[in-house]
Amino acid sequence: MKKPSCQKGFILDGFPRTVVQAQKLDEMLQNQGVKVNKVLNFAIDDAILEERITGRWIHTYSVLGVDDVTGEPLIQCKDDTAAVLKSRLEAFHKQTES
Repeated sequence: MKKPSCQKGFILDGFPRTVVQAQKLDEMLQNQGVKVNKVLNFAIDDAILEERITGRWIHTYSVLGVDDVTGEPLIQCKDDTAAVLKSRLEAFHKQTES
């Protein structure tokens, strides 16, 4: 945030997520003489998020379950599961949304 490219503004994606984080961010910004002046809230249904997260696979696009270029099998990040998303969404609804 101290870089010259941020002088006209910056975007924090996914942060802060909790009240404590927001308070710390406010303190940090206040020390720099900066204030948050806009907040965007993208309201997306949890089911759509699950569909997107569980549909993410690594390597180039393929319809056959293998990388089109290397032939390696597509893999999924351990965080891109319905169970991990459910846990994250529960924390979001308890700590961030309210």
